[in-house]
Amino acid sequence: MENESKFQINIPANVKVRVEIISGIGIKEMIITAIVGIMAICIALIYNVIFNNYLVALGIWILITGATFISVMKDKYNTCIAELVSNMIKFYQRQRIFNYVVKEEQQWY
Repeated sequence: MENESKFQINIPANVKVRVEIISGIGIKEMIITAIVGIMAICIALIYNVIFNNYLVALGIWILITGATFISVMKDKYNTCIAELVSNMIKFYQRQRIFNYVVKEEQQWY
């Protein structure tokens, strides 16, 4: 059972396996962007209340929402920046260091 969940089939480039609203953005990506956008609005409102600077708060909201939108957008190989970064973090966390000592080679005559 465990091996079946890890088995993946590579899908060829430019093959759409789901409905996309915009090229590379489906329902799932829009929901993620909307949730992060709402959280960014809260952060921007808190910034606006503390520093009373509406323009910077608006910039914070645009920056966070835009970065999220770009990072979850799928490319023609059905991957996105967020998945690539996640895979790199997992790869480096699973690396093992093996300490060993190199011994002099014995000569056999």
